[in-house]
Amino acid sequence: MDDFKIRVMNFFRTLEACNGEQKSVFNDVLEAFNTFLEEVLLSKHITVGSSDTINVQELLYNDFLEMFRYLQPDMVEKLKIFLNRLKEAKQAHLNSLHGKISLFRTKQVDEKIVLDMKMKDQERMDFVDFLFVTTNTMQGIIQRGPDDSTLKRILEKMRTHRGTFSYQDEVLEVEEINKRNLGKMIIRHVGHEGVDEKPDLRRLLQACIDHLQTESESFWRNASITIYDEDDNMYKIASGTKKHQFICRMKNGEPFIKDKKAVSEHKKPKQSQPPSTAHGHPHKTQDKNCVIC
Repeated sequence: MDDFKIRVMNFFRTLEACNGEQKSVFNDVLEAFNTFLEEVLLSKHITVGSSDTINVQELLYNDFLEMFRYLQPDMVEKLKIFLNRLKEAKQAHLNSLHGKISLFRTKQVDEKIVLDMKMKDQERMDFVDFLFVTTNTMQGIIQRGPDDSTLKRILEKMRTHRGTFSYQDEVLEVEEINKRNLGKMIIRHVGHEGVDEKPDLRRLLQACIDHLQTESESFWRNASITIYDEDDNMYKIASGTKKHQFICRMKNGEPFIKDKKAVSEHKKPKQSQPPSTAHGHPHKTQDKNCVIC
């Protein structure tokens, strides 16, 4: 039996040994790891801006090291090597790895699915290390117990540092609509393997990022943007009181953003064309396979 099969088997056997409370703690750690990967991806996404994400990335990096010093002190160096390798990995490689690891968060994965995954050598090595790290995390949680005060303190720091960005929320609630949060929507909805190609959605989200420059940061602390993709699926991000409300969708092949409370539209800037007139949006439907953040 090769190392990959052994790691997969150990992961699922350890997961089966966890009770409900232990699994809940492990899920928090898994969310933090997923966020760490997304922060690394965002730092490589030039249009989003690496300076917007580096602090969160480093905070989570240090949280993981602190957790392993407590749960598995003999394995801290191996964890450090793994996390540093991810930070230096190429974007295409990270996209693919992120897509596979995301399956664990949605519980759409079992032993057979993992064993059947097709991976290149480097990705397989990183995936084996991911399984090693997560298996040892679960073992540490089982040993210490979910009510351990030190573990709870570390997990609380992780929750704070990763923020509240959930696939399960119908509306993504944030403190401020900014490049980082819209960039996360790009990464999660169109930025990795396993997600349907939606080039128009990427353009719409990028148009929203560009539109942020038209108002101050304080303006975007009380606002909402509702985005409709080419299949009429809805994605919404909101902050504060949602006083300033916008709709973003495609019109004549171009993204445009409309202020719900204004008569005029703000089309994606084009030097040669004047603003166009708004039309009502058709009845919207929700894609069952597309989870709204």
